[in-house]
Amino acid sequence: MTSEMEFRAPKVAPGERAKIALRSVLRLILPVVSLLLVLVVSYFNMDRFVTGLDFFSAEQWSLNPGYWLTWGHLVLPLAFLMASLTNRRFGQSYAFAQVLMAWVGVGLITAAAYDRWDVLYVESPFPPMQISVAFMVAFVTAQLAQVAIFDKTRGRTWWGAPLFSTLWASLVYVVIFHTMAAWGNGQPWMDTMMVDFVIKAVLAVALLLPYFLLRRRIKSLPGYGGA
Repeated sequence: MTSEMEFRAPKVAPGERAKIALRSVLRLILPVVSLLLVLVVSYFNMDRFVTGLDFFSAEQWSLNPGYWLTWGHLVLPLAFLMASLTNRRFGQSYAFAQVLMAWVGVGLITAAAYDRWDVLYVESPFPPMQISVAFMVAFVTAQLAQVAIFDKTRGRTWWGAPLFSTLWASLVYVVIFHTMAAWGNGQPWMDTMMVDFVIKAVLAVALLLPYFLLRRRIKSLPGYGGA
């Protein structure tokens, strides 16, 4: 008969628990900072429009990304790459923590900045509230979805998890963002949403190259399924 002692988890000394907790926090510093840097760089390039992809006529202006596509939009998918690398190295729980902690930092910085500019300036340098809320809701949801999908698809081929998770996350982002951002303003958001997804799908494929190159340096921990 199996004894009850065999089912008991090994006891961990309080000092050892503190070391484990500290190690977990230290592991998150670089992933969180890297994700924050991507978001900051993306924000400061949101006023630099990309007009080199305008191939449609003036009558089909809503299909030309030069009216809304900025270098900030092109930088943004790097956030998915950052989460994929964290997921590969430390697993799903660390990647979730990375996303949530980075966005808590974004929220605190934004709240402090809004308060400062509302006092110092008549016109705030931030986008309208509807756009800001749409972006934050869409991108946080997309990143959390990407982390979950990466974890479910890893371990079969090296490219499957980063590609499929980024594609699905991009779809989640464009649907939520363009729906919320265009609510009530009568803009042709369906055209913009489709073009936005095509661009992000191309970027998802392009990001496989840096992911492949970084795989050799960022090894997966045992038990996390490779990828």
